[in-house]
Amino acid sequence: MRSISLYDRVRRKSFLHQAWRDIRQNAIASKSIETKSEVSEFEIEIDKHLKRIKDQLRERRYHFQPAKGQLLKRPGKKPRPIVVAPIGDRIVQRSILLVLKGIATVKALLEQPRSYGGIPKRGVKDAVREVHEAITKAGRYYIKSDIIEFFARVPHPEALSQLMRVLPDRSLDDLLQEATTTELANMDQLAEHSEEFPIHEIGIAQGCSLSPLLANIVLHDFDRAVNSHDIICLRYIDDFLILGPTDRAVWAAFRKGTRILQNLGLDAYNPKDRSGKAMEGSTERRIEFLGCDISRGFIQPSKKAQARLLEKIRKLTRQSTRFFEKPYKVSSDYEKRSLAATLRMISNIVRAWGNQYSFCNADQVFAALDQDIDELMRKYIGTYATMRERFDKSNQRRMLGVHLLVDSKRDPVLAYRKRTGARDE
Repeated sequence: MRSISLYDRVRRKSFLHQAWRDIRQNAIASKSIETKSEVSEFEIEIDKHLKRIKDQLRERRYHFQPAKGQLLKRPGKKPRPIVVAPIGDRIVQRSILLVLKGIATVKALLEQPRSYGGIPKRGVKDAVREVHEAITKAGRYYIKSDIIEFFARVPHPEALSQLMRVLPDRSLDDLLQEATTTELANMDQLAEHSEEFPIHEIGIAQGCSLSPLLANIVLHDFDRAVNSHDIICLRYIDDFLILGPTDRAVWAAFRKGTRILQNLGLDAYNPKDRSGKAMEGSTERRIEFLGCDISRGFIQPSKKAQARLLEKIRKLTRQSTRFFEKPYKVSSDYEKRSLAATLRMISNIVRAWGNQYSFCNADQVFAALDQDIDELMRKYIGTYATMRERFDKSNQRRMLGVHLLVDSKRDPVLAYRKRTGARDE
């Protein structure tokens, strides 16, 4: 019986439908209104779209379209270059990923015991748990660092070559090459920032579902070499933490790992550079890793993570307050800056943040944050109550966030006619 090729598996209905479900679920959780809207529109004719993709793959005429480059702003940091592909391309990329993750030889490359990012059934919670276990045992010293401009500098050809060498057939090679090559439709709009995107041979796209897989494959040798009988190196994509019994042992492991990275054209931040991008020290003090402060017997959201949460809430209330100043200017802000919409967004952010850090044993921290949020809400609602008195009932309703019929888009069949009485006959 002839075995089914990897390419033919990718175009199977079951894989394409699962890929779509994954993309839809991610869109539901997305903060981007544009993403939610795009996926909702695509879903209206999802059967038609999936049939088209399946047919094009079967006839080997599927081609990836240019993607859109976006710069994600980050407080105090350079913007992160994100590549957003058309939904059809995302479905094919994820279908490829689903097929690859089911191959034993690919699993062997990916499932290093101390690699956590982009690995099925592993995440931040598991990495943080292992850090705590390590510092309660023999981990007396640590170095925390991350790989400099990792996604922009990953050797794309090397990563693909390593992956293709372990595949059971070569049927997927061309599709893989095209799926992981970045072409941008909005190069002119990005201007001087275009060079920050992986549009050449070096680099992989942040935003592509295949990128974490390639990242973990290219760092396979790094994971194996740095971990040893007395050294633990935990890695989450480009962030890593080395723990060991002495500073000498940990520094030796760091230098070994740095040499491997340099052979790949990569490098890591060095704690001695004092750039603030890397840290070293005794595990008697807290370690900040993956957004958590970790010490013996205690795990809590980091001070930076707490500050970012409160700043997100302040930003939303500031934006809403500016809308309150001129609620009669009906625009898209009407829907997303009203009192009701703002409170809903804040609630969703707080809920998601609480779920993200649900593994922390930091009841006092959560209670203190709730008090801070209460105070922000008290000031915000007080501002709303004061400002609403300046306006008539229609504008008060806009501020509240309840739609007015007069704000609806109108396209009457007949010209407007003034009513002459209580009702027209």
